[in-house]
Amino acid sequence: MEWRNLPTDLVENILSRIPAMTLARFRSTSKQWSAILKSTSFAKMHTAKAPKREDESLNIMLIDSNVFQDKRLVVWNPCSGETTWIKPRVIYRESDYYALGYTYDSKSCSKQYKILRVDRHKDVPPNNEYEIYDFTSNTWRILGVATDWFLALYRRGISVKGNTFWIATQAWSPHNNFLLSFDFSAEMFQSLSLPRPFPYSILALSV
Repeated sequence: MEWRNLPTDLVENILSRIPAMTLARFRSTSKQWSAILKSTSFAKMHTAKAPKREDESLNIMLIDSNVFQDKRLVVWNPCSGETTWIKPRVIYRESDYYALGYTYDSKSCSKQYKILRVDRHKDVPPNNEYEIYDFTSNTWRILGVATDWFLALYRRGISVKGNTFWIATQAWSPHNNFLLSFDFSAEMFQSLSLPRPFPYSILALSV
């Protein structure tokens, strides 16, 4: 029997056992397979059958804010090949910070993705306006302004289990460094002191 004649549910069952990055190569195999790989039901099935990891912080969505001339933000899923272009609420700036995170919806058993944008004004004290983009409603929402910390322009955050972490610096003397995180479920920043003061140049985050 040729694969073209296989029942759709059997094809889905077979494909759901294949690693995500390998699946990305199959999108161009046929229109039927491409449609299956893009479906929400298949994504849930594939996630359910994926090997459980102690560290489940892997996020296969990529966000690119280096498209300022186009005045849009792009989010890319390398597995499905889908791209989403997002218009800004206001103009994007090169000094902006972005973070891609998610919350878990227990009703639909799926991840709800969000984008955090921090508009870093070069003020003293710092004036960090931040807002959230919700993929469910496709809208931006202003959350607030943070004035007690700043992030160096070259510092990038890391994502762990849907939330994002940075090494930040206090806005006031003695300007100590600390661990700053953004909780995408509560939609708020949280801070954690480091064990002791460290020079900024030797600090790094990794997973």
